[in-house]
Amino acid sequence: MRLLTFKAARSAVAGALSAGLLSAIVFLAARAGGFFSAHTVARGASSPFEVGPIVVVSAVIVLAAVLVRLALGHWLVQPGRARAVFLRSSALVLLVSFASPFLGVTGAGTVEVLSLCLVHVVTAIAAVAAAEWAARPDWRFGEEQYETRSIEPRTALVSGATSGIGAQVAQELSRRGFRVIGIGRSPQKARALGAAVPGLKLLTGDIGSIPDAARLAAEANALVGPEGFGVVVHCAGTLKPTSGPNGDGVDSNFATSFLGRVALTRELRLAPGGRLVNVAAAERGALPSMMRMELRTPTDIGSGMRSHGQAQLANDLWTAQLARSGVAAFGYGPGSVDTEIRRELPMLLTVLMKPIFAVDTRSPRAAALDIVRIVLDRALPDRGFASRYGVFQHDPFILDATRQEALLRLCDTLLDRARAGAA
Repeated sequence: MRLLTFKAARSAVAGALSAGLLSAIVFLAARAGGFFSAHTVARGASSPFEVGPIVVVSAVIVLAAVLVRLALGHWLVQPGRARAVFLRSSALVLLVSFASPFLGVTGAGTVEVLSLCLVHVVTAIAAVAAAEWAARPDWRFGEEQYETRSIEPRTALVSGATSGIGAQVAQELSRRGFRVIGIGRSPQKARALGAAVPGLKLLTGDIGSIPDAARLAAEANALVGPEGFGVVVHCAGTLKPTSGPNGDGVDSNFATSFLGRVALTRELRLAPGGRLVNVAAAERGALPSMMRMELRTPTDIGSGMRSHGQAQLANDLWTAQLARSGVAAFGYGPGSVDTEIRRELPMLLTVLMKPIFAVDTRSPRAAALDIVRIVLDRALPDRGFASRYGVFQHDPFILDATRQEALLRLCDTLLDRARAGAA
């Protein structure tokens, strides 16, 4: 594995230039305000501060950070471990560096000290960004060559098909000769996508509503006929920070992102040997402690971000249960993808999150290609879990049959309540 690549070099140069430019702006702005006079001296150099050395030091720090990050990625094969070590080390170095304006400078006032600390901050941000971009994996799982398996019937249903990953999956399957029926909530988006992809049939409705899910399943079954579906891909989901109970008395995040998928799937005519891909959350086998939630009774379901996380956890448990029962089911964790799922978050939060997740964020098509490979690659197992990193063995928490069965009983309870309410 080569540490230095063109991508890494490009990231390092861009980061060094950015750090140098930002540091120069901070320093020159302070000097223009009458600060950093000849009396402000760096003890080590025994000379007044000048913009040139500041720019050079900032650039060198960025280059060093890139090399350290690449070396960590080389030694610590697990991407998550390398990143965690690097980010913690960077935060520690930044905190320690704040002492240098106090200890290494004479004749500095409050403004000079704060300006130097700001230089440290912008340099650290540029260094971390450059290093993470340099170490960013290519994630070629969905683009690698593979031999395709024969799937009959060549019919597919995609939920959440009017935008994001679902829209791309519907298009990719359609290009490969599948008769695709998509489900989405927006009639306008459905019309636009249907016009762009000839032969793609779109049904509109909210699968988070149990009566609507039953209607959509009946319409889809009528369209596909007695042969049923050879492929089902669930991409529907919401991320509402202040979600509450919907008309069925179930939290709307949990209903749309999970329970509606179950209701729809139970009514669909899945062909013998049909394949199901469930887009959920997990990207690797180790489940974070914050995701280890028990889902046994209706009172366990929270709201907002908690219910969104519970829906993703439930999708993994449900997928594992389907696989254990013999269904060719795969759970897929897409990671950060540039979709509209965060559209209901506060705008300020969305703006702040964008640069934080930028390094890890991929296009919806990239995630769709991963899913298509899971469906079509004959060399892959019939069931399991995968992400942009490839196939993985899930955490024992998810593979525990007792938890899976408890979740199914919870689903039965919630679905029975919803149907009783509708009646």
